[in-house]
Amino acid sequence: MRSYRADHPITSGASCAEMGYSAPLREVEETTARFVGKEAACVVGMGFATNSTVIPALCGKGDLILSDALNHNSIVEGARLSGKPTISLVAHSHHTSGGGC
Repeated sequence: MRSYRADHPITSGASCAEMGYSAPLREVEETTARFVGKEAACVVGMGFATNSTVIPALCGKGDLILSDALNHNSIVEGARLSGKPTISLVAHSHHTSGGGC
């Protein structure tokens, strides 16, 4: 870890769209893809920006987004920015079955 930090002393704190694509980011994405058994992975290290920019990249006109009524505003904004998909708000319900969160 110390040698890694010596070779890579700073982080961009932003997506590769803003700061460029680095070897460490490529390594994280390749490792993540292998771990989940997929061909590729996209790792984004931001909260609000991730939801509000990745959702529009994946969804658009003709798509259906089912959104919990209590979703974070970043998810709501991402859905709104998605090129006029159908957005259906789903009432939030608390699980009482004891089988999950």
